[in-house]
Amino acid sequence: MGDKFAETVVVKFEPESEQTEVETEDPERVLEGVIVEMKNRLAEAREKVNASIGVEKQFQDAYENAVSQAEQWQERAVISLEAGREDLAREDLEKRNEYRRLADQYKNQWEDQKQIVRNLNDLLEHFQQKMMEAEGEKATVVAKHRNVDAEVHLREMLKEIQNSKALETLVQMDQDATEAATLAKAAAEMDVPYQDMKLEREFSSYAEEALIDKDIAELKTKLQK
Repeated sequence: MGDKFAETVVVKFEPESEQTEVETEDPERVLEGVIVEMKNRLAEAREKVNASIGVEKQFQDAYENAVSQAEQWQERAVISLEAGREDLAREDLEKRNEYRRLADQYKNQWEDQKQIVRNLNDLLEHFQQKMMEAEGEKATVVAKHRNVDAEVHLREMLKEIQNSKALETLVQMDQDATEAATLAKAAAEMDVPYQDMKLEREFSSYAEEALIDKDIAELKTKLQK
């Protein structure tokens, strides 16, 4: 009973493993494998069709050869009659008839083989068309698969960014930069009155010195008198 249970476990486990491998396999690689297999089958089909065409050519050659032989025995029969050898002429005509019957057989086989080749060529052309359609479908499926992968990847990245502190950091940096710019502007605005006051004080100092110089000059003039 233990052996039966082990066998049951193996039977159930192996298909699940194979199914998992198929599901995780790259679709592009799978489709490429299918296309390669179809191309191999197409090459084999071409070889078989070429072989059938070769058989058709053999029947054609055999038919034409039999017809030629029949014509030659016909000519020999005429020559025999002209020579007064009716007995030989009869033998020649018997040979002619044998080749005519043989020619009829080859002709029938040739016609049958030609029809077979036509059918095979039609099937081959149909197979080629299906392979071209499969290649076109492969390109479409691969493009869709890549588009889906790209969309999923971008959505995951966007989700990760939204869930991370990256956006918070960017917002904080923007706020800090805005505050720094505001402070710099305020400092510049405060510096203008300060500069004006400094200039005004310097001007007052110069005016006061000028008055003092004037007073000293007046005092010197009075003293000289």
